Amino acid sequence: VAGVSCYAYDVAKDCSNYGTIEVDGSFGPGYETYIGGGNREDGGTFIAGVVAQIGAFDTSVATHEISNCHNYGVMDVNLPITSTSSTNYKNYHYVGGVVAYANATANNLSNNATINLFSQGTMNYVGGVIGQTDEDATAITNNGDIIYAISRVGGQQLNNANQLFGGVIGYNTGDQLTNITNNNPVSLTVDNTNQKVRFGGVAGSFGNASGVTNNGAVTYSELTSHAKEVDFGGVAGATTSGSIVDITNNGAVAYTGLKMTGSTYVAGVVGYAASTSCERAYNYSPINISAEEFTSLYAAGIIGSASGTMTDVANHADVTLDVPTIKTLYLAGVTGSARSATEYHDCLNEGALYTEAGATLYLAGIAGHSGGNVKYYDSVNSGAITLNGANLAATELNVAGICARPYAKSIYDGCTNNGSISVTANSASKACYLGGIAAQTSNASSAGNSYDVENCSVTGDIFVDCKATWYIGGAIAFGSQWSSTASNQRSAIGNNVEADITIASTTTAHYVGGIIGHSGVHVDIADNSYTGTITVNGSDANKSTIGGIVGALVIKQTGSSTQNAEFSLSGNTVNGAINFAAGTYGGMLLGAVDNLGTRYTSELTLSLDENIIAEGRSINGVAITADNLASYVMSDYDNSSLFTLTVEGIDTTIIE
Repeated sequence: VAGVSCYAYDVAKDCSNYGTIEVDGSFGPGYETYIGGGNREDGGTFIAGVVAQIGAFDTSVATHEISNCHNYGVMDVNLPITSTSSTNYKNYHYVGGVVAYANATANNLSNNATINLFSQGTMNYVGGVIGQTDEDATAITNNGDIIYAISRVGGQQLNNANQLFGGVIGYNTGDQLTNITNNNPVSLTVDNTNQKVRFGGVAGSFGNASGVTNNGAVTYSELTSHAKEVDFGGVAGATTSGSIVDITNNGAVAYTGLKMTGSTYVAGVVGYAASTSCERAYNYSPINISAEEFTSLYAAGIIGSASGTMTDVANHADVTLDVPTIKTLYLAGVTGSARSATEYHDCLNEGALYTEAGATLYLAGIAGHSGGNVKYYDSVNSGAITLNGANLAATELNVAGICARPYAKSIYDGCTNNGSISVTANSASKACYLGGIAAQTSNASSAGNSYDVENCSVTGDIFVDCKATWYIGGAIAFGSQWSSTASNQRSAIGNNVEADITIASTTTAHYVGGIIGHSGVHVDIADNSYTGTITVNGSDANKSTIGGIVGALVIKQTGSSTQNAEFSLSGNTVNGAINFAAGTYGGMLLGAVDNLGTRYTSELTLSLDENIIAEGRSINGVAITADNLASYVMSDYDNSSLFTLTVEGIDTTIIE
């Protein structure tokens, strides 16, 4: 069904539709042979304002083209299924304001009228301008309100069934999209469908793209049951592969769902990106997510789940969750999760991040969770990060200004966190991690991971009120505890933290440091500066270790033979105060050394060279002076028959 042509073989140019298109009827499937045995009922429907199909069956012409075509007529399309004689069938619906299906290059197309669609099709490819295109598309614009609704009836064959909806294009399999724009609101309502849904303000899914903009509000909602998986973004639900450049979302993104058992990806730009590099992507409008429950939620200002280099991307709006129960949450200003080795260059988050749930939580200003060998360069978070779960009984919490948890090796160079971090929860059954830059720097269970955190800055205050064992660092919460060899050298050099760190109450051990909360050996910690006040409240705080630079230094063996390790703490400056309950291990530089129950002979050489304690600093109100300095540089330590600690250079620490 089409306003101008049901089928164009080669070319459609300079065509317009001004008439209303109404389709209302029962579309039962027709029979055709199902490869693999048996019969399957299949049906296909193509509905458009101008051309239903172009170029699909003509192989005699090398290229096909649709250009300068526009729709001005309202489209009201109702595609129910009222009769099914088989329990194994599919229905395909292609709907577009200008063209439903285009195996042709598309140029200068626009829809300028409202499209209202209801479908019970197994697979839908629906766009405000193009339903599906298999070639390049340029200068495609939607100027009409788009209202979609889908539901499922019994018997539909759902294997690999997708629902793809976009304000401009439903699905693009071509090489390149260029200058694609949606200017009006787009909404999708889902009811009783156990299928994968990909939905975006511009496209359900595309590959390579540049100059893509969404200016309309984008709304997803569920009625009586959830989808199998949802990929939802202000610009696109998903990307397939390639690169996206100059992508902008200016429309509010709203998700309202039920109890979701599959994975959900929601973001300001792209919900789920597969093997896609991203450059100059921006979100300027708020993202609000509400639901009864999520099993796994990936939410972010730019991309929910990414796999590729991120360069010069920025989120300028808040991401707010109103969900009482989330089993696993990946929430961040830029990417909720990065699935593989990648790099972040000049990324920015200015939006506040807020949640009240997340039993297992990865919450950060730039990336919640990432794969191995991830690198962050010159990236900045200035948005407040808040977990406000007063009644939340969590499993594990990972919170940070830049990245909460990389899986393996990680590098942070020139990154900045200016956003405050506040965590309130009832309790957590496992250890929890919070860092101004990184919560965990690598997989704690692996001895072969290294990290470098250099030239980073933190000014956002840190506050925690949660019954759990916490690792907290002004820059790094947890560096691997393993006594790995020097070939896996780790470093924290030239970082500046100007932030207060406060733990409201404690009933178990905490490891808190102005730079690093908990560090393994073979680490070079040099030329860092901490300015602020560290406060650990509670009657049981004596189980904690607190240091102006490092909270706890630990050695955990990986073998059964003698191990010799080195640790360097040099050229660091502490210009802050430390307050804790009596009996806690605390020092102006280092809280304590922990051999973690060493079973085999080991030796640790600790070098403390030319560190500076600012004049007038204090521990529990005791001012540090040249006379008492040696007693407060680090806590007392005991050698044992198996563990020998040698401290060098402590006399080079000065008051200045």
